[in-house]
Amino acid sequence: MQQPDKSEQTAAQAQQKLKVLAVDDEEFNLEILLRHLKKAGYESVGVEDGMKAWDYLEKNPDDINIILLDKMMPKMDGIQLLQKIKKHPQLKEIPVILQTASVGVNEMTEGIQAGAYYYLTKPFAAEMLIAIVNAAARDYLQKSDILKRLHQNRRVLSLIESAKFQICDPEEGRLLAAFLANCFPQPGRAIIGLSALISNAIEHGNLEIGYMAKTELLTEGKFDDEVKKRLEDPRYKGRKINVSFERTALELKVTIKDHGKGFNWKQYMNFDPVRITDPNGRGIAMANVAIPGSIEYLGAGNEVVYKVRDANK
Repeated sequence: MQQPDKSEQTAAQAQQKLKVLAVDDEEFNLEILLRHLKKAGYESVGVEDGMKAWDYLEKNPDDINIILLDKMMPKMDGIQLLQKIKKHPQLKEIPVILQTASVGVNEMTEGIQAGAYYYLTKPFAAEMLIAIVNAAARDYLQKSDILKRLHQNRRVLSLIESAKFQICDPEEGRLLAAFLANCFPQPGRAIIGLSALISNAIEHGNLEIGYMAKTELLTEGKFDDEVKKRLEDPRYKGRKINVSFERTALELKVTIKDHGKGFNWKQYMNFDPVRITDPNGRGIAMANVAIPGSIEYLGAGNEVVYKVRDANK
């Protein structure tokens, strides 16, 4: 009997293997966080301040997969700890959820610059906490998967001048993102942008899962099931996104085109305080802010071009 693909694990199966570090100087808040995480199926450990958290992480760099971090703490606040985490070679890829009483533009910008792409606004409901942690877990697992594929056949890929691809499902998208990232001078950063743009074309373009619908599905833990269902639905089955790669005299260019109706891409190019606490909606902004090169959406938004200057030219 064929074994199920790892990418088809349910959210519950995946999260049971992930461990969350909760950092909060309020003992009552910490107890509540740990209780909710346990109920949701996560293993967790709690510490009362940033110094203790950093000591734990330094001694156990491979033990934690997600960090739930209070911003305002004595001794070492959340931003200071976040900055140290993102400079550490073994810790920098851990997704960090920043807890804060408010998320204004200045606060959000400070957190993003430090490396936080997930926010949890106090006070919060248990459902919102778990939705955000689930989103971080999902992104962590996908990123870990694609990073493992990065360095295969990189020397051969440097010889490719142009190529065209057609893909239809998220697993093919992750494979292609890992494949193409090896053509770029900074593959570890390029893969983040490529995977975000490709998954957006599949999920929102071809499968027509809107922003609000995805938020609701992620909150209920039903998103992956809905994707599988739509891939078999006659209305969407057979739709493919077209991806082309071109190496020109000065730059590397990837063009991604889907069969959707497009979307108002301008509002997703940067982080927005209104959406920052949602479990989705940060992929394009992450790509636009964090990766090398430029992103340009064309027309209605169902075609996007990603360009990076060729470091060898």
